[in-house]
Amino acid sequence: AERPLSLNDAVTFSHEIVHALQNQWQLEQRDRDYHRIRFAPIFENVDSLLAYRMILEGDAVGSTLNTEAIINTLGLDVHWGEPQSGALELAGVSPTDAAPLNSALFYAPYELGAEMVAAIVSAQGRDAVNALLLDPPDSTEQALHLDKLEADEQSIGLDDPPALPALDDWELDEAKRLGELTLRLLIELATGQPELAVEAAAGWGGDRLSLYHPADGSDDTLLLWQIVFDNSAEHREGATGLREWLIAHAGGTDQLGGDARSLVWQGDQAVVHLLDNGEAIWLIITTDAELGAEIAEQLQMA
Repeated sequence: AERPLSLNDAVTFSHEIVHALQNQWQLEQRDRDYHRIRFAPIFENVDSLLAYRMILEGDAVGSTLNTEAIINTLGLDVHWGEPQSGALELAGVSPTDAAPLNSALFYAPYELGAEMVAAIVSAQGRDAVNALLLDPPDSTEQALHLDKLEADEQSIGLDDPPALPALDDWELDEAKRLGELTLRLLIELATGQPELAVEAAAGWGGDRLSLYHPADGSDDTLLLWQIVFDNSAEHREGATGLREWLIAHAGGTDQLGGDARSLVWQGDQAVVHLLDNGEAIWLIITTDAELGAEIAEQLQMA
């Protein structure tokens, strides 16, 4: 090659080639109608999409981390430029408390996915990864905990929030499941405590984020995030993690109101209620402070 290519260039190329091979494998094994039906729900759900990306990116990262040894045999044919590490840079990126959540969610499937794929290959062989390319995990919970993947543990299905009087003048726009990985990263980024975040999110059982708009067409916004956990002990750990998230997000306990079961933070543009009613943990985020208080009170009684 006339233009020197770095070893990292070669790793990136091989990473993308793996994606092309993944796509070819999927199409060879199933017809297009299967993919249209099986994969359509994945792209409508944040949690399922992240789980799918963990398989895709984890497989590609795992397949390219050994590129250096392969490329060394090509040294006489191609000038690769200055020697560099063969590890794909994205594979080593870990979210920090300074990184925005969307950036962390983008990079996490590379690192965590590579760990997952390596564990699957070690325990079950390469064919198990190929099978997951056709039938991905339903949630990041399954992708993060291989015992739950093997047991096909499903998330707890949640309906729309109860019919609260405070919601009479609001209309539901959409509802999404965010999943265990999003919960973990949310807590980690704010608190800077990865172990706390892992423990708090590990008992995730299901969630539902609902977005509302006012029926009168005004510009107010309302988000309700309901999170449930596998059992009471996991619920307590989740509540502790989310409490620490809000304390860090608010800048300290002196910025919070409420009590142990219903913390309140008034930000510049919105008010946040963190409510634990024993059965679920609720995040209420709205531009209307009075509405937030009404919803919190009614959820406590629901």
